[in-house]
Amino acid sequence: MKIGIDATWLPRDKRGMGMVVRNFLQGFQALESGHQLHFLTCKAKALPAIRQEVGALGPVTTFKEAPSDLEVAWYPWNRIDVPLPCAKVLTVHESLEFLGKWPPRYRNWSALYPQIEKIAVVSDTECHLVQSRLGDPQHKVVTCHNAISPKFLTPSQSQALAPAEGAENYRQTYSQGKPYLLFVGDPQEERKNLYGLLQALEKLPHLKEYRVMVAGILPRGPRPWWQRLWKPAYPPYWQKVLDLLPQVGGAERLIWRGNLDLEEMIKAYSYASCFAAVSTHETFFLPLIEALACATPTVCNSTKVLQEVGGGTAPFYYQENDIEDLAIKLDQILAQPAFASEVERHKRAGLERAQKFSPSLCAKRYLELFQEALAQH
Repeated sequence: MKIGIDATWLPRDKRGMGMVVRNFLQGFQALESGHQLHFLTCKAKALPAIRQEVGALGPVTTFKEAPSDLEVAWYPWNRIDVPLPCAKVLTVHESLEFLGKWPPRYRNWSALYPQIEKIAVVSDTECHLVQSRLGDPQHKVVTCHNAISPKFLTPSQSQALAPAEGAENYRQTYSQGKPYLLFVGDPQEERKNLYGLLQALEKLPHLKEYRVMVAGILPRGPRPWWQRLWKPAYPPYWQKVLDLLPQVGGAERLIWRGNLDLEEMIKAYSYASCFAAVSTHETFFLPLIEALACATPTVCNSTKVLQEVGGGTAPFYYQENDIEDLAIKLDQILAQPAFASEVERHKRAGLERAQKFSPSLCAKRYLELFQEALAQH
């Protein structure tokens, strides 16, 4: 089977959707399936960066130069910019577009539905939402879970990157020598819920030594002065976060690391006292599985998606969006010695859970979808 992959955004997306594609490619290589890959882009200027990224995995051309013998095209970016005449598989990472909460940006999905053989959605919960939105009379919408990098799943690699004896030095370098909780995501995005985490910490003054390390986009500064003539300096949500900071120890409580590469992420997870998966909405959330793979004690909002991804016993779930319960769980993990054996049990469960999201399993599932799409074309 000759498979075309839209790689337009691969050089730019180091995390998120880009990481999903990279993990598929690593799983594809491990399977040695005999299928051929051909990488495509709608931006000619991206050709050199994509060639450097994919190496010998397959040729790279623009969509205009796509070979006529492609059998399946995979669009992994929540969008289809250039529909090809072969069988098509679209990956949907964010169903909010289907639900009408975001304006349609790339396509009218209902109109495009007849032209796509398969739509892969990254969780069962989101899959049901997409099916409901589209009606899915032809049963094209299916679940295909994401995968994490094999570096997280190979103990020898992760331990080499983050040896236990390096914890103290890491904290001295990055968290003022203090223990820290890890938060991953855009801190200014309301659904990521940094505000909720800080609210919980406000209720735990005895844990004031714990810092919050933020790995993600660095916060944007105030709006330019001319915009402040008619708008506040910051959006309302971020202003709430800034107003709360003095109650939880001030700006020094937060450690801004920015976007980290894979090796640095493994260190950040491994040396954290707790990973906080506090988002109010996610469609999959790779960092949850990455944290479990690093045996990091994890406190997790009990939304349907996060429970689906985290499994039943790996994270410490708190009642959905309940700040009081989040504070209780943080206190148990960080401050109650009697709870230590329970923390160890959850860590073991997390290591086991993470194995279910290997690149090989993900690639195998996608290859099955590609073959189904080809049969239906």
